[in-house]
Amino acid sequence: MLRIVEANGGEARIVSHTIKGRAKVLRQDFLKTVENQILISTVAKEDKVLQEKFMEEVKEGELKGGIYSSEWIMRSVFRQEIVEDVDVCLV
Repeated sequence: MLRIVEANGGEARIVSHTIKGRAKVLRQDFLKTVENQILISTVAKEDKVLQEKFMEEVKEGELKGGIYSSEWIMRSVFRQEIVEDVDVCLV
């Protein structure tokens, strides 16, 4: 998934769902260069904490962001446009 994002002009970082409570999901040095923050996630229970933390940081930083399934990346790449289909948005 990382390579697909990068091959299509995006920047990606891998974040573990086991991230510590006080650790930042969105690194400050990365935020300076990126307009939209997207978390590609699963609906798995263990990803819920990461999703909540991510959305808190997006709101806190007054950023644009969303949480999508990996299907979102695939559809967007195949269509060559950003897809807003309901079934790929997790939050």
